[in-house]
Amino acid sequence: MTKRILSLLLAAAMLFACAPMAAAQRTLSNPDGQFTLPEPDTSRTFQSGTWTAGTLLFGSAFEQLFFGNTDPKTIMNIMEQAPLIREGDALPPQGELYPRDLLTLPVTQGMRGIYIALEETQWPHEFRVVAIYTSRKGETRWTYLGVAYNSETGLFHSMEDDGYGTDGLFGLGYEFEAGQQLVRTNAINSWHRRMGYNIFYDLFSFLLGTFLDTLRFHFEYNGKDYMVQIWRGIYSGFSNGGEIGIYEKDSGRPIFWDCSDTELDISMKIYKRGEMLFDYGTQHTWWLGGFRINAPFNLVVPKKLGMTGSIAFEDPAMLAAFLASFEKNKTGGITGKADGMVFTFEWQAAR
Repeated sequence: MTKRILSLLLAAAMLFACAPMAAAQRTLSNPDGQFTLPEPDTSRTFQSGTWTAGTLLFGSAFEQLFFGNTDPKTIMNIMEQAPLIREGDALPPQGELYPRDLLTLPVTQGMRGIYIALEETQWPHEFRVVAIYTSRKGETRWTYLGVAYNSETGLFHSMEDDGYGTDGLFGLGYEFEAGQQLVRTNAINSWHRRMGYNIFYDLFSFLLGTFLDTLRFHFEYNGKDYMVQIWRGIYSGFSNGGEIGIYEKDSGRPIFWDCSDTELDISMKIYKRGEMLFDYGTQHTWWLGGFRINAPFNLVVPKKLGMTGSIAFEDPAMLAAFLASFEKNKTGGITGKADGMVFTFEWQAAR
């Protein structure tokens, strides 16, 4: 748990403190040529351009959390200013830096500068995020933050050696899509999958400022109990969103469900006051969740959210068993139908 908390603090520090620093270094790092480390200002740690970029970022976060109407492109515009490291460019020679060191080095060695750069990868629009730290003595070290950035969508996500990661930022199971102000799940291999599901999660979610409207569809398939569950609501007091999950358990076992080994193509859109709040798109997974950050007074109660989605089943027998349960248990303004192997639904907002 301590490791996860430290990772979360580091992620926040990188996003709200380091990212804007890249903007101030754009012209110094010669983005059209070979990457060179900017000479830090010896009179002060942060230059005026850094403060300007930092003000824009903090102002954007404040406006979204308290007024709910910030420009979602603000963070993307700041990241576009980051120095670019291309193949063959040399990183500082003093040695690799571990992410956890960024929490302690400014205290033990002092900080003259910290720079965020983007390193090109073999995948279009995908960049590794690199942190470069310079101490008061002028010693420079660097590290990969374990974070990738997609310049087309503004998605911050994890990256493995073979490309897109499947455990979320810092292993926490979530990603952040700046273009939609959207926190989204990336839970295929995250710790969430080991936790399973039981009804107490929903019953006590209010303790975390989460208030949900949910529907469950139970059915039997391949000798096991299955459940497709969907949610919509207020999450953690500062976001509206929804989820779609697939769960399974041995027949006869009460209450406790396992996160399904069956991964399907799932999509989801959430609507607020008739306008689309966000479009998650399609992901091959067992659990899809998206949460649009917004001001508390600008949130709506769960039943006032509209939701559409789809699940692409791979076995006709599984689809048939689910459809029978859906027709028997559908309620609360939800409608749905199958077109081939793809089930689509609309969960209407209450008037």
